[in-house]
Amino acid sequence: MSSLSMRRRLFGFMLPPALSAISPLVVLPLVSRTAGPGGWASAIAGEAVGTFIAIVVGYGWAAIGPALVSVALDDAHRARLYRESIAVRLLIATVAIPALAIICWFIASPGAEWLTVLMGTQGAVIALSFTWYCAGVGDPRTIIFYDALPRLIVTIAASVVIAATGFVEVYPIAGILVTLVGTAVFTWRLLRKEPGSWPSLREIPSLLRSGFPVALNDATQSAYSSVPAPLVNVTAAPEAAAGFASADKMFKLGSILPFTLASALQSWVGEVSGRERARLVRIALAAHGGFGLVGGVALAVLGHWASLILFGEAAAAGYAIL
Repeated sequence: MSSLSMRRRLFGFMLPPALSAISPLVVLPLVSRTAGPGGWASAIAGEAVGTFIAIVVGYGWAAIGPALVSVALDDAHRARLYRESIAVRLLIATVAIPALAIICWFIASPGAEWLTVLMGTQGAVIALSFTWYCAGVGDPRTIIFYDALPRLIVTIAASVVIAATGFVEVYPIAGILVTLVGTAVFTWRLLRKEPGSWPSLREIPSLLRSGFPVALNDATQSAYSSVPAPLVNVTAAPEAAAGFASADKMFKLGSILPFTLASALQSWVGEVSGRERARLVRIALAAHGGFGLVGGVALAVLGHWASLILFGEAAAAGYAIL
């Protein structure tokens, strides 16, 4: 791959997460100020639970799926992988998302129950998204037009509604609809182009067994970042929980761009083999490390002031938390 082509791929895959990082910043300042410290902390706690449930529902497909798709023999094989992923993820979602709703209801501050449940659901349904498939085939444009841009547009619309009515629940509802509608349209177009059979019921146990090691690893890693916000919300005073929620949200928003380097570089590394692949892996690791280091320093130095501006004095993250 030429350097120009690589730069285009990097730009293409960095644009959707950049839009994803910008979109919440349009509406979250309104949510934090409208919902109050208790509602804000509950919303972020629900989102954290949703993030963990998304890992459970995703069952490793977001981690290993792009690599499988990038080395698949042909489009028919890729479509087969996508069908398998849909079958597994929908099956798990039928159990996991109702469990999420119960958990979110009980960890919410009084009066913020529905906001917490909806924020959790918004985070969880991301696991049903098609974006990992596009990462594997090197197609960022589809992510932009089916997910990132619609998400930005509905987020702006939701912010207008919240400013006018104070109905903060409209934000997660809009996010849920973007994920489900965008994924449904993409899936219909892909599978219409590549018709084939769906996994049978007898194949499901085998698919679950093969994906379990990756799913378990992902869930273990996700628990580290998903447990603190709900735990703080049920044990700390609303003001303290709100500050922690702001710090947690800023960290996760700041992590989007470094994490998406994997999407940009995954198929790039998979296109070669031998020593050249080893060289590209070293470049990718160095890029990830450098990006993460710069982001960590920026968060530590500027995080308090940024949270004060974004989320208001009542929900600002202190230096001790950052």
